[in-house]
Amino acid sequence: MSKRIEIAPPAITFNDPADDAADGCEFDAADLASAQALLDADLAAWVTAQQEAFAAAGGCDPVVTNDFLAQSVALCDGGSFTITWTITDLCQTETTTATFNVTPPNAVYIYSANKHGRGTDLRLLRPNAA
Repeated sequence: MSKRIEIAPPAITFNDPADDAADGCEFDAADLASAQALLDADLAAWVTAQQEAFAAAGGCDPVVTNDFLAQSVALCDGGSFTITWTITDLCQTETTTATFNVTPPNAVYIYSANKHGRGTDLRLLRPNAA
């Protein structure tokens, strides 16, 4: 006589991280390096907040890690950055992602009038141009 026993590990549960977006002008500062530092700090705070909100449970003592290593997005170029979180326990591994998107500041236009009062010069300047 034999008896078959099936053991299934309890499912891991967690709160998915939330995407976030920022406008480059939110990080206004005296110079580009300071503005970039503000953006980098905001991105790091977002990752920390997502990590703390995971509330991983179930499974066998799940552990949550992420691949954030202080990467960033160039403020004047904008773009997006995706972080991957990995939830592991003795028997299972789950992954999930969230994206931080930065909209670059608008270009700066300079208009100057010629000696007759008519506009003659319209130039596009990059926000980080000196």
